[in-house]
Amino acid sequence: MILAEQHAYRNRWRSVSADAKSVFASLAFVAAFVAHPPVVALALAVVLAAVTVLGAGVPVRAYAKVASAPWSFVALSAVTLAVSVRLGSGPLPVSLAFEPAQVARAAAVVARSLAALSAMLFLALTTPMTDLIALLRRMHVPATLIEIMTLSYRSLSVLSDAIHDMTLAQSARLGYSSFANTVRSLGTAVALLAVETWRRSIVMYQASVARAGGGELLFLESPRTGAARELALAVLAGAMLIAGVVAVSGGVR
Repeated sequence: MILAEQHAYRNRWRSVSADAKSVFASLAFVAAFVAHPPVVALALAVVLAAVTVLGAGVPVRAYAKVASAPWSFVALSAVTLAVSVRLGSGPLPVSLAFEPAQVARAAAVVARSLAALSAMLFLALTTPMTDLIALLRRMHVPATLIEIMTLSYRSLSVLSDAIHDMTLAQSARLGYSSFANTVRSLGTAVALLAVETWRRSIVMYQASVARAGGGELLFLESPRTGAARELALAVLAGAMLIAGVVAVSGGVR
């Protein structure tokens, strides 16, 4: 998440309004769900990845690193969809079987999932969380949900810095020089992180009590110019994406 947030602030489209990027990502989601042949959905995933890498200027290595975890999850899901486990249907008590219908269904689900994932990565790698929270506030999302998101976002950043500092200090003392030292250092780091998480949760609770449980956590928003033009371009690009997918797919199924 930290790597994604870093590129969300550094990318070429950082100044583009979050409204436009979220609308384009939403329309790309729609295009992903109407792309019924797997090859069309895969082509859509490649197009959206190219938009993120070539258009927004996100490095290919960073894109692959951020996407590696969800890609792994999709690959594991594909195996579970394509493989059938049969009990007592052969000489062995348990057997695995591939059925053409299941393989075709798994290919369609995986292709659409990759296309939807590319749309999500576009939004995550080009839009900082603060802009997304401000967008949700303008959409009148309940303040309680926004505050939970804000505190979670802040906690992840702080705990990531704490883990980095702990690991750096342990490495300087050769805490990872052997397997035994690595296990001991990891155990110590987990214990210290649990204590630090508990301490910070108490601080956040006391801050909430000091505000009498009320008042919103606000971010300063930079003034935007040309937001209406950017929104119109995003709608046009998303509509063209859906129209192209529908045309190539031969209709909506």
